[in-house]
Amino acid sequence: KASLFQLISYGCMMIAYFLYSFWVAKTNRIWLYRLAIVMRSTVVIFSIFFGKQIAKYIWLAGLLDGCSKGMYWSSYNVLKQEMVSRTSIKSFSVFTYVLTKCASVIFPITVGALIEISTFSQVSIYVLIICAIQLAVSFAVHAHKPENSDFNVPDYLKRLKQNPPLYDKIKDVYKLSILYGTTSVMRIMISVCIMLQCGSNLSLGAITSIVAMSIISTTLLFNKFTKEGKRGWLMIVMSLLPIAGVAAFSIWPCMATIVILNFCEGISGVFYIVPFDIIRNRDLKEAGLYQDIAEHQAVVEFLLCFVRVLSYSLVALLSFANSTAMFNIIMFLCAATYSVNIVATMLYERKYTKQKEQQ
Repeated sequence: KASLFQLISYGCMMIAYFLYSFWVAKTNRIWLYRLAIVMRSTVVIFSIFFGKQIAKYIWLAGLLDGCSKGMYWSSYNVLKQEMVSRTSIKSFSVFTYVLTKCASVIFPITVGALIEISTFSQVSIYVLIICAIQLAVSFAVHAHKPENSDFNVPDYLKRLKQNPPLYDKIKDVYKLSILYGTTSVMRIMISVCIMLQCGSNLSLGAITSIVAMSIISTTLLFNKFTKEGKRGWLMIVMSLLPIAGVAAFSIWPCMATIVILNFCEGISGVFYIVPFDIIRNRDLKEAGLYQDIAEHQAVVEFLLCFVRVLSYSLVALLSFANSTAMFNIIMFLCAATYSVNIVATMLYERKYTKQKEQQ
């Protein structure tokens, strides 16, 4: 059911993202972003109230989640790429990733505890307070519609092909997007393992928070002590971590190995998630194609969602086997996607770092 929910959600998001991108490209996108904050909060409250009964409304829940994510990311991705300079995108990507993980330290424990000890109405009030804070912060953002901005993906791709060096580079970004889309399944499967072992939202929140703190430390060290194109050996080592974590869990399935797997997944993820966020937001701006930001982000997100739909479809089909062996096979496949992503990111960085040095 978890796979079915994600399948529906990403399928809806893939369509919704494109539809909202027409609005984003033609208007002041900050208003769509604010509306998305409200819609996301509504979906969270919906999930809180229905809780374990959400399986009965899996199609509706997936539809609402996908539509709200499409609205949020179609506006946020464009705002971020427009407003953050290409020289600052690395620092911004690291900062936002660390900030997200800090939130994942605080909120899982807090929300998990509140769900256990509070009423749904009380938790919903807290969600609305957070929504209000986000809306207040958004009014400090001053966004505008660029001149000659229009959402037309075919025309964007034609213009891109007229610049062969840039076209080759952006094609590689889209290849990374396809690979990146294969990685989302593992996080869901680890969460399912924790819930089966603990059966508690609080336990899930506590483990997630502990791992998040290690990810924060890894991200800060990654940013300070490694350099793009010069960290190949380290990325190769990191690419082996997810497979090692799955192997440990397969041999000895218990809470200790689940925690180890969680650490391996989280720490190794830093070595492709952060670089990918930098790459997808930097390369087009370096060419000065500001009017094509909405189209570029839409292509990236379409590829991500499409591959995620395929991935969750495969997992949903394999889940009917209902066997431990099949579960372990899926976990190994998921771990392999992490390894491939890290190696592909390393090769991308080496290729274009050498080109810059030669120029």
